[in-house]
Amino acid sequence: MLLLEHTIRPLRKRGEMALSLNSSARSSRFLRSSMALFLLAPATLAAGCVTNRASEAPPNQGTPGIELRVSPDRLHTDNWRDVRLTLINHTDREILGVTPGDGSFVGWRTPVVRYQVREEGSGALAVRAPSPGRCGNMNRIGADEVVVIPPGGEAEIDGSWLHDWWGYPPGRYTVVLEYRHDPTIPEHSMFQVPSENDPGAMDQIRRSEPYHCFSAPFTVVIAER
Repeated sequence: MLLLEHTIRPLRKRGEMALSLNSSARSSRFLRSSMALFLLAPATLAAGCVTNRASEAPPNQGTPGIELRVSPDRLHTDNWRDVRLTLINHTDREILGVTPGDGSFVGWRTPVVRYQVREEGSGALAVRAPSPGRCGNMNRIGADEVVVIPPGGEAEIDGSWLHDWWGYPPGRYTVVLEYRHDPTIPEHSMFQVPSENDPGAMDQIRRSEPYHCFSAPFTVVIAER
């Protein structure tokens, strides 16, 4: 059985809104507008979180000289948290490796990751059910989630957050992982909650160069639910 986990953090208030009820007409209009925004927010979140559809298959053209390996090369969704990524830097400049985390699949943080998923045997792009949406909060980016990889060096990176298999039918699939490091992505926050990301990690990210890479194909077995 595939188990997806999301951490929900409580929102911190930055202030309280005071409503004046001196004018019943103005208050009524304000409350109706507020209720409309409240009802629209979950739908907006869900609409913005549909990812990894079959039509979004990446072109598999990455930054020259940067290699991404996924191990093991045969994975089962019941033990996906055992996956490891290795970034190998064949260029003449250092790069920054960043651990994929909460928000990577929806583009809220670097690295942005997604899958190209094909049915094993036929090679047809797999079609997944629409995403049910997700929580609007995001786990912090910690100091232990960034590593400098010198020219000719490599680094192993935790891949336990790469469990975005919801919506695919059970079966065997051939998968390519796209990993895109984008240091320009703004720090994600909801309702003006201050970012809790590690300042040192974010400074390294901001000063690093962008790149993207693709893994070799590997096999994923999606279990019966």
